[in-house]
Amino acid sequence: LYHALTLEQYIYLCEYWKENKTNEGKWCYETWAIHGAENSQTWATLDDLPPRLNPETIQELHFGGKVPKTGAFPPDENGNLQSFPPKIRVVNDITGKSKDLTVVKDSSITMEEAIYNHPDLEDTKIKEFPPEWQEQLSAGGLEIKCAVWNDEIDDAYHIFSLDDLKTTTTKQLYELVPKSFDPIKLYVQCEEAIRVDDDEEDI
Repeated sequence: LYHALTLEQYIYLCEYWKENKTNEGKWCYETWAIHGAENSQTWATLDDLPPRLNPETIQELHFGGKVPKTGAFPPDENGNLQSFPPKIRVVNDITGKSKDLTVVKDSSITMEEAIYNHPDLEDTKIKEFPPEWQEQLSAGGLEIKCAVWNDEIDDAYHIFSLDDLKTTTTKQLYELVPKSFDPIKLYVQCEEAIRVDDDEEDI
């Protein structure tokens, strides 16, 4: 139901169910179960609400004063409900500025299109670096990389170049990182540019 309701409604119902039973005298958690987390067809939906909790038969106050509606995270490209919020937190590794983005999981949308070129990053200047860093970037001594961060080991799951962002889809990004309700962290970093001389290119 987390996906069928807004977060506020879901929290309200969780508290309600701790003290109320269905018409059959059972607790809701005794009646419902998820069989196979990957198969969304088995998940409870608004249609499964017992009569006393059905939005058509109860007052708004039973849903925390709000009319039940579709949750915050819509179905993915295959029509399956999304188990986790599609959030990306973009962080400038030098300035510390950050911005949370809602990014759809899609095999036809690249990271460059959905994340790096997102208008909100332009408005918040997440991709701007201090003058001394910008000078080295302009001179070719440094290059921008994007690191998908793993807080548990304080290291990157993977580091993408700007060219990588053009060919990597958001679906591939979400599949790279273990599922979590926390946003995926993408650090925009400056790294020393790797120079390849003519002799190495010949090899």
